[in-house]
Amino acid sequence: MAKTLRDHLFDTIRELGESDLKTFKDKLNNFQPKPGYNRIKWGELEKADAVEITRLLVSYYKEDYAVEVAGKVLEDMDKKNLAHNLFQATEKGGAQQTPAPTSSTRTRVTGVAAPMPREHRPGSSRAGASETVRFGQWKITNGLPGDLPENTILATMDVEALYTNIPQKDGLQAVRNSIPDNVTANLVADLCDFVLTHNYFTFGDNVYLQVSDTAMGTRMAPQYAIIFMADLEQRFLSSRPLTPLLYLRYIDDIFIIWTHGKEALEEFHHDFNNFHPTINLSLDQSTQEIHFLDTTVLISNGHINTTLYQKPTDCYTYLHASSFHLNHTTRSEIDLR
Repeated sequence: MAKTLRDHLFDTIRELGESDLKTFKDKLNNFQPKPGYNRIKWGELEKADAVEITRLLVSYYKEDYAVEVAGKVLEDMDKKNLAHNLFQATEKGGAQQTPAPTSSTRTRVTGVAAPMPREHRPGSSRAGASETVRFGQWKITNGLPGDLPENTILATMDVEALYTNIPQKDGLQAVRNSIPDNVTANLVADLCDFVLTHNYFTFGDNVYLQVSDTAMGTRMAPQYAIIFMADLEQRFLSSRPLTPLLYLRYIDDIFIIWTHGKEALEEFHHDFNNFHPTINLSLDQSTQEIHFLDTTVLISNGHINTTLYQKPTDCYTYLHASSFHLNHTTRSEIDLR
């Protein structure tokens, strides 16, 4: 099992004892990351970014518009200096400007952090559908029948380490599947591929390039993970003879109302766990109440009720209204008493 950065750091400190700072630094620089990262030279990736992303976009748009979009992509990747230089290099009186695509397409292209149709974005309220929803208390009861069967089970599933378990090939295919227009789908997938293969971090004097999975700090990571899960669950649910009465998901957390018995639920969970080689889900179930995100869901007299879930460790520490904070901060506090 590969050592983590934390383990390596503490092992190094224990080994060094009274060694000088130079020796300590040299030892740290010998850190070998887990598979999925390659050590590269300083500046190797930065210099190629602006050229590569512009070349990619030129294959879809004329040069001056490609430069504009490339700059915005680089800004989304927190590479503002490269983006600024790219904009400065653009000659305003040069080639004829390519007509911008439709606003929805342009949003997908330049945003990169949200390359999806609207129904796949957090906030979609299509209760009972497999698309991602922003889970709220009202959404559980919205559209449910008045009386639930006696054997109704409340269940939650959680995807284990979702971001780091999405194979890039599968994630990019999910992106393509989520956008009806082939040209736009391929463009967004190419941009996602660029971001996925250009994530790096520095440690000591070394630079490490991520070559697999998804970096959790990437701006597009949540939306990319949402698209992957939406595509995965749609394919899985469409293959099932028995499906939940209600299925809701927020990124990697799933809520289910199940009416086909405990054995069928466990079979559903087992098959979901085996549907994709890298996706594993935990299962929690109850016939009375269950916690999901910040909500406690209860069954009472055949009906669903909800209340706010408060963790046992919550000590109710809030800002005093007279503290020196902006007004909107104090106004946002909720009285839970």
